[in-house]
Amino acid sequence: MNQPQSLNSRFLVLTALLQIANELDACGNAYFTELTFKQWYFMLVVTHLFEKPPTLRAAADALGTSHQNAKQIAVKLQEKNYLKIEKDKSDSRSLRLIPTRKYQIASRQWLEKDREFALTIFKDVSLEELTTLYTACAKIEKNLKALQTDK
Repeated sequence: MNQPQSLNSRFLVLTALLQIANELDACGNAYFTELTFKQWYFMLVVTHLFEKPPTLRAAADALGTSHQNAKQIAVKLQEKNYLKIEKDKSDSRSLRLIPTRKYQIASRQWLEKDREFALTIFKDVSLEELTTLYTACAKIEKNLKALQTDK
């Protein structure tokens, strides 16, 4: 398959990405019963992208969202007792996100379901196609960050 060269092709890919994002959110919300899909993703980032519990700002940056949006999700997770939000010991202006014991136990129980979800989404997608998709997504993310800093 040739690379889309025309502007029209790029718009088609953009609309496909937006549609996939919406469908992924809806499917994730239906699939995961304890958390919303965004909460599940938030906890995945908090627990897998950092060596120690991250600050709210670091988590927001990793998620590509605003501090306010990240805080709203974190507060909901704290209400469900999956996350503790604490002032950082070395910088009282920063908030640290600490997964709770309840989350640690639940996430072990969800491992197989998480794995099944990912396998189902990428069924019939080859490793080569996944690699190409990941590379393209990384380039798109870089371009989006450049757009944000140009403002």
